[in-house]
Amino acid sequence: MLKWLLSCLLAATWLMGASGAHAQQMGSALAAYEKGDAPRLVTANLSGGSVTLLARDSGERLEEVRFGGDLRQVARADNGNLLVTDYSGDRLLLLNEDLRLEKVIPTGHRPYGVIFDPKRRWFWVTLFEAGRLQAYDSAGKRQLDLDAGDTPRGLALTDDDRLLLTRAMTGQLAIYNLASLRKTAAGADLANPHIITLAETHSDTPSDSQGLPRLLDGISLSPDGSEAWLPHVLWSFSHPFQFQSTVFPAVSIIDLETQRERVDERKQLFLQINLPNVGNRSQIVSNPFAARFAADGKRVYLTLAGSEDLLVFDLSRSGKQNSNRHRRKKFQGGAKATQLLRHLPGQNPRDLLVEGDHILVQNAMSQDLTRLNRGGPGPFARVTVDNPRFATLVEADPRPAALKRGERLFNLGNTFGNDGASRRFPMAGDNWMSCNSCHLDGFNFTNRALMQAHRQHSRDNAINGHANLTNMVAGDFIGEYLRMTQQTQGGMGHDSRDGAQLVDPANPPPEVKAMMEDLHAFVTSDGNLPYLASWLRLDAPRRDPAKAPTTHPKEWLNSASCQNCHQQAFADWSDSNHRLMGNSHPYYKVVQQLARETEGEAFGQWCQSCHMPQQVMTGQTALPKGSHMFERGGASLVKAHQAGEPVVEEGTSCLFCHRITRLEDAGGNGAVTVNLKDRESYVFEDAPRWQRPSLAGRAADQCPSGDAQGLLSERLLSGCGPVQILPQRVCPGHRRQHRQHLG
Repeated sequence: MLKWLLSCLLAATWLMGASGAHAQQMGSALAAYEKGDAPRLVTANLSGGSVTLLARDSGERLEEVRFGGDLRQVARADNGNLLVTDYSGDRLLLLNEDLRLEKVIPTGHRPYGVIFDPKRRWFWVTLFEAGRLQAYDSAGKRQLDLDAGDTPRGLALTDDDRLLLTRAMTGQLAIYNLASLRKTAAGADLANPHIITLAETHSDTPSDSQGLPRLLDGISLSPDGSEAWLPHVLWSFSHPFQFQSTVFPAVSIIDLETQRERVDERKQLFLQINLPNVGNRSQIVSNPFAARFAADGKRVYLTLAGSEDLLVFDLSRSGKQNSNRHRRKKFQGGAKATQLLRHLPGQNPRDLLVEGDHILVQNAMSQDLTRLNRGGPGPFARVTVDNPRFATLVEADPRPAALKRGERLFNLGNTFGNDGASRRFPMAGDNWMSCNSCHLDGFNFTNRALMQAHRQHSRDNAINGHANLTNMVAGDFIGEYLRMTQQTQGGMGHDSRDGAQLVDPANPPPEVKAMMEDLHAFVTSDGNLPYLASWLRLDAPRRDPAKAPTTHPKEWLNSASCQNCHQQAFADWSDSNHRLMGNSHPYYKVVQQLARETEGEAFGQWCQSCHMPQQVMTGQTALPKGSHMFERGGASLVKAHQAGEPVVEEGTSCLFCHRITRLEDAGGNGAVTVNLKDRESYVFEDAPRWQRPSLAGRAADQCPSGDAQGLLSERLLSGCGPVQILPQRVCPGHRRQHRQHLG
């Protein structure tokens, strides 16, 4: 009788658990569903800026809608609505099942991951740069917003109601127990997550796979929910940058039952994968991106976005740890790599969908899908290419052709390439790494993680990054790009074992020069380094696609006009270093001239971006004449204001600081974005000069509501220098803080 009661109790418990269970969810740029009997697939087309609806069985493009931006992931709700993350536009796009826009949702910086939670009918979203985890209902209304730590990126939802989140630049996995979710009067709240910090490894041999786990992205869950696979790279910066000892590809395994990393089972994809060598050389891969399990859990498929490969692991050949193993044979139990499908037809393979006998691979740069055949369920099955261009995702990409080619080169670690001159002049030797292996998504706030990972003592090596350059990059960008490519990535003939032609950086052939000009178009594109030698950015359209955006001097409000309402603030500022730290500062002037002479004229902007940012953004490259070092009270500004003459001010002007709309926090050197085009006019600004004094009294409380965008804070100044405080607005009541800031 007791056994019967226990059996009934266990059965009831299982049924209750099954009824509350829900399918696993993993973030992706691919969302598959069924419309009646018709299989459908929705794709977010990344920098192509569009969303595409496909017939999943035939690859027919049924619909493509362009929204612009950089659309990274898409998730589908049970009512058919789609939520798409726009990484560069700081927004979410809520679409209906016909891809029609229902709602645009502004977010913090760089929304990336998104999944749908069927139990709560919520979308979970990560904000990569803002460091937030948010939840939205299927109608797009925000339900939760909490601090997710540094650089939250990938998302997954287990069938036992745990939310997994990768922290890309700190090498961590956060596991939230959604059973702790509580709704309060102030909104939803979630208990702090369990944090797993992936192991950092060391070796005395620089070429051994080792380092800090970084660039975590997507999460792959095993069908039984027992483990999670996390593709990433290892940064090894304890020695100068050099070919084949700086970045290593890896996959870490998380035991979801114990919520710990299985450190001994980490897949070291460099020199230690169980594959036959070719020509007495180990097969090297780079930039692991996404992994997916087969439905039966017996295989794992992994895309290598840099070397453009697919790696297959067979779990049916899992090994057990053996204390008697030879000490040279590093244990990597759990699964063995049994096939490397070299150099897939598409460019930059990223997300993948495993379904039945087929695998669909999304190629980010060629903007298409490749369909692979899994080869059946047998132990000796081999993956083959079924259709190299199964579907075209983007009909027409409006971006400049040079920019698209440059983005491709930035992400390319395939030594053999699959297009043009990159076959003879590869960006990487031995399929080793790409620029994106360190500079994730280009040049942005993640640069600070590179600086923090620098493990060399400054007395031994004070250079954080690429060494042995002839000039700074701004002096000769073509030659310096080539030197960096050769020394760090082994490209451009540095590693000649595969027939690459050695390139002389001082005299490259025309096709190589054209490649570097394309790369330069990407490096200096909006959101990267438009002024090359500076992190400074101007939020404005480009007059010339090949040149950084600039303003006209008339677009800058003379700081002397601010004294009409803010006399004390102007008086404090006009004689401070914040105003006179440019051409009026003799030490700066000498160092600026020396930098231009030794590193190239363009390198002067490295100094100017902090000391004379207005000059950079108006496109003035020559050093201005004259000095205001002995001037008092901003006399020259007052004179120009009275005469109605535009002025390119040195130092940081009032309008410069109060139109900073974004802080990148990339590690310093003016990493701010300035927006002049969207500001409101001040009440006196457009009045005739003779009316301005009479308007000043009435204007004292009329600062535009959008002034400074609420971003001027102590954190903002980390992008400029070690100053103490900057007021949110220089209106009456903030003068004390303003004087403290100018100090």
